[in-house]
Amino acid sequence: NLEHKMQVLYAQSQIIQYLIDLNIHSSSSGKFFKKTSTQMFTIKDLHHLLEKSQGDNHTLTTLGKEFGMSPGKLNTLFTETYGESIYSFISNLRLSQAYRAITLTDVPMKTIAHRIGYSHVNHFIYAFKKKYGITPGLLRKESKDF
Repeated sequence: NLEHKMQVLYAQSQIIQYLIDLNIHSSSSGKFFKKTSTQMFTIKDLHHLLEKSQGDNHTLTTLGKEFGMSPGKLNTLFTETYGESIYSFISNLRLSQAYRAITLTDVPMKTIAHRIGYSHVNHFIYAFKKKYGITPGLLRKESKDF
């Protein structure tokens, strides 16, 4: 009779251990999903910040501190979410802003370059030509001809 009670007690202890392990697993999984959704929210916040910042010189280090994440991790998550690095996104955004300004306004190239964050107009011209295959001056001239 004692052996039967010990078998029941052993079975109950195994069930309790299983429930404890299940609880631990589900708790850690819940934290993982919460952390991932928080990171996605953070990445969306970062994307929004970069879109609205006009000519601000953000570095990965300052962005990492602001968003509570290592610069590398932040850049990796951004790249996974948006398909390009933070640097590439900023560069493309600035150049598209410059493209609009060149075709729609008479603002001097030097002013446009400085407004979008380039310290030297030559760096701006080089990056613009690399992206669009045409210099900003030639684009302005062609847009005025139409």
